[in-house]
Amino acid sequence: MKQSAPPPARCAIGDPRPAYRETASAMMQGHYILSGAPHILPKETPFRTADPLSAHEDLQGFGWLRHFSACASADARRHAKNLAQDWLRSDWAKPSRWSSPVAARRLLSWLSNPSLLLADQQEEAKREILRSLHRHARFLKRRLWRQSGESAGGRLTASCALALYGCSFPERPRLLETALARLSREIARQIFFDGGHVSRNPAAHLSILFDLLLLRQALLQKGRPPPQPLSNAIDRLAPMLRFFRHGDGGLALFNGASEGEAADVKAALALDDTGGRPYREAPHAGYQRLAAGRSLILMDTGAPPPAPFARRAHAGCLSFEMSRGRHRFFVNCGGGEGLSEEWRRAARQTAAHSTLAFLNQSSARLSPRLLRPADREKGAPIRGGPRRIHKERGQSEKGVWIDAAHDGYRGRGFLHRRRLFLQASGKALEGEDRLEPVHRLRSLARRQAEPFAIRFHLHPEISAAPLLGKDSILLRLPNGEGWQMRARVRDRKRAARLEESVYLGEAGRVRRARQIVIPGEAKPGEVFSARWQVRRIGAEGSAGGSGEKRA
Repeated sequence: MKQSAPPPARCAIGDPRPAYRETASAMMQGHYILSGAPHILPKETPFRTADPLSAHEDLQGFGWLRHFSACASADARRHAKNLAQDWLRSDWAKPSRWSSPVAARRLLSWLSNPSLLLADQQEEAKREILRSLHRHARFLKRRLWRQSGESAGGRLTASCALALYGCSFPERPRLLETALARLSREIARQIFFDGGHVSRNPAAHLSILFDLLLLRQALLQKGRPPPQPLSNAIDRLAPMLRFFRHGDGGLALFNGASEGEAADVKAALALDDTGGRPYREAPHAGYQRLAAGRSLILMDTGAPPPAPFARRAHAGCLSFEMSRGRHRFFVNCGGGEGLSEEWRRAARQTAAHSTLAFLNQSSARLSPRLLRPADREKGAPIRGGPRRIHKERGQSEKGVWIDAAHDGYRGRGFLHRRRLFLQASGKALEGEDRLEPVHRLRSLARRQAEPFAIRFHLHPEISAAPLLGKDSILLRLPNGEGWQMRARVRDRKRAARLEESVYLGEAGRVRRARQIVIPGEAKPGEVFSARWQVRRIGAEGSAGGSGEKRA
């Protein structure tokens, strides 16, 4: 590709993600936020250091440029230009060091901040940046067209980046048309009819929505209507983002997602023209949403995603989260973003989710521990897991209910069934967890009872204490609202109890938390059933009563 003039001003679009001047000021002092965790790097030359953080995807992707674009300070803008020049003069500027997803992210970031990189620059510096832009386009085009070395998960981002490049350089109309055609193909492959992404990760969902919004804005500024698949995808993605949003504005913790910034979610939804309400259920993405009063339940009723998209996926089938107003109540432990591979791996196990798990076994298995640092950063694919998932929901004047089951424990001869009923007032949630035999194994007579536990992880802001009689637990929200949880199991020795837990839902942070555990033993050929209830107490004066939906 020959050199060309800088991108025309009419395509000088900005990144739709929120930008913060304070973040740029901190980076000028060497304080970086990478995957949500704080790090200190050399102020002037973060890319020419032996520190392994110089290879971090967040740093290499240049998504932080938008924070400098938001600054009116000449010093801040000069510092951003110096950082870009530092990268261009480092070994990282060689395509042999690139990965397609990070190169695509970097191209998107540079093209959405052209005035920052090109304004008030010497001619040689401009030419160097433009040469790198063209080099990125050639690299991604070769990878995407031939699909050599290109991960399935990165193809959609790479298609967006090439299409944005085509918008910025109008002398390459064929590249724009081809990139948009590729993008339409990836949208059909990766975006479900209900708006969910094939990875089933709410954070990945948000990132893709931002990329598509950026490209739509660039096409409109170019005077070209966005292709119908792009518009349709945005119209489906936005309501699904509302589906995943808890009352505090952050994301639900499924399949590798952390809470994220509520401002990011709000910014993405502010660009949604449809204003569509969240769906009640997402059958293709594999999620259910129960809402009543001030209570919200989100439940995972889907199988693990295909292997190319499963490097962050969790073994959390039939886990659920509950929020009450702006307060998270029951949660999954979270994705462990910004933490070590050991923490992230632990967070992917079924025991880190609010559901039933056998001792030392998850409903889906992770690939063996990865040895290469690059592979550890990507994550181990998740394999196996539920093949058949049954789900049914209904609603009446008394409330809304969901009945779901999965066969992820078929190797142990059991089906896990979970029933949830949320009363219309939102002041009581009732549930039942059952292990039902699915077939009689030849070795059934020789098999022993196997221990398992039903776990309800609590958000760190929820206080919990057992009540007298040890058959119920008092829970209190930060606003003082009181709830009581009670479990009914045949064996009194297996009453609900409190144990320690951790919360990994805030990127780069490990917080102490509690969990409610109902232990049990699965006996070959027998049905195990545990019924439980969590009910608002205080103003109503009692935690008694029952509005349970009986299937």
